[in-house]
Amino acid sequence: MEVFIESLFMRLVLKGKFTQLKEQMETADPTLQAWMPYLTAACKFLLRRSFHHLLYEIQVFMRVSVVFIVVAVEKDCERELSCPRTSHLEPRTLGLKPTFFSNLI
Repeated sequence: MEVFIESLFMRLVLKGKFTQLKEQMETADPTLQAWMPYLTAACKFLLRRSFHHLLYEIQVFMRVSVVFIVVAVEKDCERELSCPRTSHLEPRTLGLKPTFFSNLI
């Protein structure tokens, strides 16, 4: 996952080519299921570095509710002390109703 994030994802983001990457991902797999592990790893990476705007953009691209990603990332990060808390992204704070997609869990 680190190779994807550092060698591809962040290089394209920094060059302003994230849109082209998203288009290529959708062309390769319109459901994005094959990309979910990579996109979830990218979400964790962005959360750790507080790149919240880009994190949100990826979540929208993934077609997954913000609530689901926040819970999934926090659950995975419970084992890692370096992960920041995301209480400011709780559903009630964002004015969202909790929506979980059981097929993605």
